[in-house]
Amino acid sequence: MLNLLNSDLYKLLRRKSFYICGLIVGALGVIGVLLLNNMINSDFGIDAQTLGFNGIQSMSSAMSEITLLITIFMSIFIPSEFTFGTIKNIASKGRSRAEIYLSKLIMGIFVTITYTLFAAIVGFTAGSIMWGTGEFTNEVTLNILRMIGLFILAEIALQSIYTMVGFLVRHTGGAVAINLGIIIAFPVLTSFIDFALNHWFKIEFEASKYWVSTYTNSFLNLEIAHDVINTGIWVSLAYLVISTFIGIITFQKRDIK
Repeated sequence: MLNLLNSDLYKLLRRKSFYICGLIVGALGVIGVLLLNNMINSDFGIDAQTLGFNGIQSMSSAMSEITLLITIFMSIFIPSEFTFGTIKNIASKGRSRAEIYLSKLIMGIFVTITYTLFAAIVGFTAGSIMWGTGEFTNEVTLNILRMIGLFILAEIALQSIYTMVGFLVRHTGGAVAINLGIIIAFPVLTSFIDFALNHWFKIEFEASKYWVSTYTNSFLNLEIAHDVINTGIWVSLAYLVISTFIGIITFQKRDIK
């Protein structure tokens, strides 16, 4: 398993798309800070720092940009391994399907952690240059670590779904289309379900609470309610376990062409 992980990591780090997507993450983080400052100046005629914006708050703004880039990268990385025959070659050497799948999933986790930390650093740096760093107290530091940790958990759970799709579809164009469709369609669908249940059937139920991408947004705050944290953790773990299980089982039952 360790040799397989080393091989996958080597291939991942040699891909130009890994660095291109990373640079786009950083660029979007900086652009987001600049646009926010210009918008506040235009709308209120004052600097964003006057309203309390600082480098600490800018971290979450930059981190919010990574989901799309990770999704695109993983939607390219995994299907291309089938296209180039890499998966078939690995399996022919006696590697178990579960090991192959988990190795790719771990690469997705690595990308998620890398992009998240890079985005946080870029956002903090850009925000600090514009508005100052903000005050680092013990409470604020713990809140930052909690925010980053919870966001990474939710993002990993979301990417586990896209990893599953990559193994099911095995074609770059199809995987990208389906995964982008999930990003766009599911939040709209859960919002519609919430609206229909609450307004048409008078049922108090929030479907959006049980869709994992809800928490990639909810966790991007320094102050998070405990019930949101608890629900978000369980939802994220559920999606991670279920999608991984489905992905491994279906991968084991299908031929590798």
